[in-house]
Amino acid sequence: MWVSRWLGECYSKLYVRFGGELFTFSEAEEFLSFDRNRLSVAFSRLHSKRLLLVFERGRPRLYRLLDAENFL
Repeated sequence: MWVSRWLGECYSKLYVRFGGELFTFSEAEEFLSFDRNRLSVAFSRLHSKRLLLVFERGRPRLYRLLDAENFL
């Protein structure tokens, strides 16, 4: 499975920072310095590719990235 370059860069930056740890949307927003709209698109696409898992659906939602070894 291939993702676009910008999405891959977003994933890799998040993975370097958070690894397999849980994180929130606002933590990712602060780390990446993306505006909310761009980050929402990135999260939506990463989730559709099954690279970003919604770990807890409460508010604020908790997310976890899938390990890169699991999708290569």
